[in-house]
Amino acid sequence: MFKLVLALSFAAIFCECSLIRKDLLAKRSDSCSELMACSFPLSEVESGDAGALNELSDEAAYALFCQQVKTFKTCFDDTKSQCDQDGVLKAIEGQIAVADNICTPEGKEASFALAKSDCATDDVKRLEAQELMDACSLSFQFELEVAVITAMSNGQGLESFDFCPYLDQLNNCVVTGATDKCGDEFGSFLSQVWQTAAQPSFEQFGCEFQSRHARRFVKAISAFLGGYKSLKR
Repeated sequence: MFKLVLALSFAAIFCECSLIRKDLLAKRSDSCSELMACSFPLSEVESGDAGALNELSDEAAYALFCQQVKTFKTCFDDTKSQCDQDGVLKAIEGQIAVADNICTPEGKEASFALAKSDCATDDVKRLEAQELMDACSLSFQFELEVAVITAMSNGQGLESFDFCPYLDQLNNCVVTGATDKCGDEFGSFLSQVWQTAAQPSFEQFGCEFQSRHARRFVKAISAFLGGYKSLKR
């Protein structure tokens, strides 16, 4: 679970840049680099390398994660004024919202329960789910890029481009597939994570935010599933 939070934020920032805002990358690296560096201490807890994390239900790892969240939030508050890219700010606000949710009694219970999900106990299902997430992500990116290029070649500005159907299609692919492969508990948790993480940034696309909506987190979920083997019981 802990690896998911960092992956969510970086996937959110990366996908937004790579799909339609490549022209902002240089500016982001300059004005937002210090802000994005706030996540580095958290990555040490979430990496899973060299025994940094044991299991999802490890009390010490959970306590360390939540302590790092407090440090991360302080760093964000101290450096956010230097970042002039709204997309980055909103993506990191989404990460903070997810982390805060995990560090509540309800979030802890839900996180620990994932250790019992099908994708934590069955390597075959875990790999199948990872492949599904990869396929959903590739399909979404390809179809959206084609649609955006077509719209721009026809003189339509991005301001009037309707992203919402593509987001719905992505969500249907991911949530349904994850639920089928990993069980209802995992699917419900995934929907909650997306709802929490996407809310700060979803409004900029002009789509009504609902819990079924997802956007930037498919690669993160795939990475999470890929790392699950080292975290499982």
